[in-house]
Amino acid sequence: MKCPSCSNRNIHFIGEICSYPYTIGIYPGDILNDAGLYGCNECHLCFRWPCPPKSKLDRLYKDRTTADWNINVARRKDWLLAKNHLDSLVAPGKILDVGCWDGSFLQSLGSSWRRHGIEINKRAIQVANAKGIQIIAEDIDHLDKLATEYNVITAFDIIEHTYSPEKFIIDLSKLIIHNGLIIISSGNTEALGWKFIKNK
Repeated sequence: MKCPSCSNRNIHFIGEICSYPYTIGIYPGDILNDAGLYGCNECHLCFRWPCPPKSKLDRLYKDRTTADWNINVARRKDWLLAKNHLDSLVAPGKILDVGCWDGSFLQSLGSSWRRHGIEINKRAIQVANAKGIQIIAEDIDHLDKLATEYNVITAFDIIEHTYSPEKFIIDLSKLIIHNGLIIISSGNTEALGWKFIKNK
């Protein structure tokens, strides 16, 4: 076994991942069974092993309904932080939200932005389109095929689903203009709560 990001084999076992019969409306229990949480001693990435094949995860996300995950923008602190940061530092331009779901974050920015998204779920795409969001791709694997450059790229709760976080960041960096801004939000394994709960 090796780290999925830096390919180093200097890794350690953190603990078994608890199995749940149902989680955020999409995962049957067998997706989370018989898996462990590991940490890389070189790049400090924490990762699940074994990881379900991308085809299986893609199918689960494509099949879920928009009712499975209703997002209250006011309760998303990471969205509010990102919006406040953009409002204070960046003039509205072209923005790409990777994994935009129903476009709620992009909608919160207002129509002065040229808002684009990447989303795999067909129903969520329809809802996003109705909000004025242009979906330019349905899979994050298509990032390296895009030619447009953006002033801002956001990715909320996506990087932890990638097989190589490093490649994901490299792909995003190729789509950003000079002095552009990339905002990535994910779980924090340095947080006190995470250090206490770990694999639980």
